[in-house]
This record gives sequence, structure tokens and C-alpha cells, in this order.
Amino acid sequence: MKVDLTCPVELWQCIMPTQEEPTCVFRFNNLSEKTVTSVQVTMISLNTAGEPIYRQVERIQGINADARERFTITVLPAQWDETVSVDLVIEKVWFDDAIIWRRYDSSLTEYEPNGLAPGRKLDELRFVAGQDAIGYPLMEEFVWVCVCGRANEKAAKRCARCGRQTEAVFANYRPQTVDLIIAAHERKRQDIAKKAREDASKLLEEQGKKQKQRKRLNRNIAVVIISLLLITAAALVTMLWVIPEKRYSHAEDLLQAGAFNEARSAFLAMGEYRDAPEQLVRCDYLEAKAWLDEGDMESLGRASAAFRDLADYEDCPNLWRQAEFLQGEILLEAGAFDIAAEHFSAAGRLEGVTEAHYLQASKLFDAGLYADAAGIFLEMADYRDSQEKARESNYRIALSARDAEEYDQAMGLLTGLGDYRDAQAQLQAVCYLLAEQKMAANEREGAGVLYLEAGDYLDARLKANDVLYQIAQEHYRTGDYERAGELFASIVPYLDSDSLSDECVYQQASVKLASGLYQEAAELFALVPRHKDATEKTKECLYQLANLSWTNENLEEAAELYASLGDFKDSERQLNQIQYQIAEGAVAQADF
Repeated sequence: MKVDLTCPVELWQCIMPTQEEPTCVFRFNNLSEKTVTSVQVTMISLNTAGEPIYRQVERIQGINADARERFTITVLPAQWDETVSVDLVIEKVWFDDAIIWRRYDSSLTEYEPNGLAPGRKLDELRFVAGQDAIGYPLMEEFVWVCVCGRANEKAAKRCARCGRQTEAVFANYRPQTVDLIIAAHERKRQDIAKKAREDASKLLEEQGKKQKQRKRLNRNIAVVIISLLLITAAALVTMLWVIPEKRYSHAEDLLQAGAFNEARSAFLAMGEYRDAPEQLVRCDYLEAKAWLDEGDMESLGRASAAFRDLADYEDCPNLWRQAEFLQGEILLEAGAFDIAAEHFSAAGRLEGVTEAHYLQASKLFDAGLYADAAGIFLEMADYRDSQEKARESNYRIALSARDAEEYDQAMGLLTGLGDYRDAQAQLQAVCYLLAEQKMAANEREGAGVLYLEAGDYLDARLKANDVLYQIAQEHYRTGDYERAGELFASIVPYLDSDSLSDECVYQQASVKLASGLYQEAAELFALVPRHKDATEKTKECLYQLANLSWTNENLEEAAELYASLGDFKDSERQLNQIQYQIAEGAVAQADF
């Protein structure tokens, strides 16, 4: 038989179509620790000779199967003539985190199934291992086969289907071990039967003595009648009370001795006698406590399930949380941090959850998986040294990105580290390296900006000035004075960048003036007072604004602008005319 050990789901059961229900029903186990949202399968129809006669590929969506949960899909066969059975191949599995598992032919592994034929051996195995057992565990060349029939990777410490630990499976469910347990169980049953025979023998002996007494009383008919009545009454008492009470007492002894299965059978046989139904529940409770006391992972798992099923019986909620906590501690010590956190969470022990996540992140950190470690450390707030380790993880990721020439990623990480260690010095170095890379790709402007960000690293400042100066001149020659001015200003002082920066502002102002944007032009001319005719150009802008204000009858505003110009052009004459016009308006309104 072949199995794909990498497949995160396994086929559990197949129900063939009928006339009433024409669909194939397939039940699966989700073996992963994630939620399955969709599967793609190939259904192969087989004839009586086992030969494939039709293949049908289906993708089923809308599944929401949590980790370790069973789920069902239905497929309507497109063709069913001559089909006697089907084979199903799982091609793809989608998870809720957008990860997709795909099947590869090379991933199939051969193994020998361990299923036992129905019979005494299988019954004995299931008595010891549970009703899901199908055969003794096998250790094969490439896999080990669990008692539940699941083939697992040879290095796997736990069965992917039932969760049993490898060591426990081979220690507890080998043929020799099962035979020893069954033999011990048989001896216990024989001891109980022997005691029952001895009790019966004593009872017969007592009855013999009573018969002798009756013979001695034959002379007196009245005494005989009374004796018979007494014997009848004693028999009724024995049948209605003594025997059931002895059985009850015997069941109690079995329960106290820890023979839970035998005690359970004894109480079950009593029906409603006394509190036998309540004692059945107590059998489950005490057996669960015994599993809790054993303390190994498998016993704790059984105890947890039993206490959960017992709900609010006595202190079961507290004992269930205790079982979950103890499982979490064992898993934590074994390094199974995710599963340990789940058990701690179920137990309500948040400090255990936090510690499990911290140890998991620390293990990832020690293994060099800094990105995964940083994500966990950052979520842990101020727990222990989590924030320090998160920064160290990002620092190392940044250095790795730098070494791999992934400079953008390195810059982002180093920027976020602030003054941590030599992060700023490393940031300058990365800016310089990225600038060199952009220069090689002829991305000169981006390179120049990065050279500037590199600060005083090597010759970064000189290279920034040189490349940005050349680019600024190119913008200037094409008439992009705004961009040219920004670049010249960024490298002041360098050669004549200061004067060229002013010249760019002057040229922008001149363009605004020619376009009639006098206010904007005036503001720009005012920024470069050192330019040879900037002052005159500013006055020209104000003069044109005054004329516009006068045309728009904003007389006060026009008068203020003309007054600020002094003797520029005909400003004084224009000012006098406006003031005269304002005075005429005041007279017309009697505002003397």
C-alpha cells in the first residue's frame, strides 16, 4: 500500500451512491494544525476487474474544518455505468492562511498495512488500546504504522491521526504486552470466579446444616411448618436482598481496587438497584483520576477527555484544567510549544501560554529564523526581554538583507531601529550601497538622494553633490526650474549651487510674471533679493496688481499698492487719481 505522508488530510470513510442518494460521500480527517477551507480531488471509477474507467476532478469549497477535525464532502459522479468502486486521490488542499498543499507523485511511500482480521486477537487489542485500534504497531523501513492503522514518518514522535506517542504505542501495544495485560485480566476474573464458588460452597454447607435441623423437628408438625416458613422467608430475603447486596458490595470492592472495567460491568448488571447508575458515573470519575495520577501524556489525554465528558460532576472542571496544564508542561519540555500553548490556554494558565510563545520565539531566534522570532517577540509586549530580542532579530535580518543586497528591506528595518546599537551607521552604509546600485542602473537622481542620506559615510557627500549638481543643470536647461532649484538648494554650498538656486527661483518668478500670475511672481522674486533686478521685477508685479485692483474697483487696495511703490513708473500720479476718486465718493456720501 502507498501513502502520501505529506498530505495534511486523509480519507477516513467512503459511502457509495444508492438509488435514493446518487452522490458519493467522503469523510476526511484534518491532520494539520490549520483550518482547511477547500480541497481538490480526483475520483477514479473502477470496474469489476479493478480497472479505471473514468476520472473526475472536483474542487470543493466552503469547507471550514478546524485543526484535527473531521469533515465531509459529497461528489456527484458524472458517469456511473459499470462502476463498482471508486478510488480518491487528494490533489490540493487550501488553508485559511492562503497556503496551498499540492500532491507530487514522488512523495508516495510504500508500507505494509497492519490490520488484523476480525477475531479474538483484534478484540483483545481493542480491549487494551481502544476501539480505534486495527492492528499491532509496525516499524518498517521508511515509516512506522500506528495501532490505529496510520502510517507515519519514521522520525514522527506522534501519530498524525490519533495523536498517540510513538514510544507509548510500541511499549504498550506490542503482541507480547497485550498478551500480558489480557492474561492479568483473565487471572483477575478467575480469582473473582473462585471466590464466588467458595461463597456458594459455604452457602450449601449452611443449607445442609439447616436440613439436619429440620429432620430433628419432624416430630412436631407445627415446628416443621414454622421452620418451612422461616426457610422460605430466609430464601426470599437472600434472593431479594442478600445476593444483590453481596453483588453490590463486590462491585464496590472492585471499584476501590481500581478494577474499573469489572466494577463498571458489575454495576451495569444491577440495573436500578440502590445507586448503581450513580456508581457507573463514579467509575468513570475514579478511572479518570487514576489516569491523571499516572501522569504520562497518553494517560493525561484520556483523563482530560473523561473529565470533559463528566461536565460538572464533583470537581471535574478543575481536574480537567489540571490535566490540560500537565499536558502543557510535558509538551513545553518536549519543545512542542504551539500545542503546549493550546493546553495552557484551555487550562486558563495565560502565563504558561506566554512562556510557551517566548520559548518558541527563543528557539527560532537560536536557529537563525529571525523573521519568525521577531513576529512572536513583538506580540509579547514587555514579557522578559522580548522587545530587546525583537530589536536584535530585526537588526540581524537587516544585516542579512544588506549582505544579500536587498537594500530596500535593510533600510526599512534599520530606520525602525532608531539608535539601537550601530543601526544608524549601518543605515548610512546601506544608503551608500543602494546609491551605488542605482548609479550602476543609471538611476542618478535616486542615487543622489541616497548619497545625501548616507551623510558623511566615505565619499557619499561628494558623490551626492556631484550627481545632483549635474541633474539640476539638466533640469535647468530643459526649463524645469522648480525641480532644478530644489536640487541646487539640497547641495548648498557646492560650486555655484547657491547662486544657481536663486537663479532657478528667479526664472520661476519670470514665468509667473509672463503668465499674469503677479502675486505668485512677486512672492518668488521676494525670495531672491540678491538677484540683480529682482527688486525691480517685484515692483513690476505689485504695479500690475495695483492696476488690476483699480480696474476691479478695489480702490483702497490699489491705493495701498501704489503707495508702496514710491516713484516707480507713474505710481504717484496713479495714487493721486485714486485718492481723488475715493474723496469724490466720500463727498457723494456726505462723509466729509
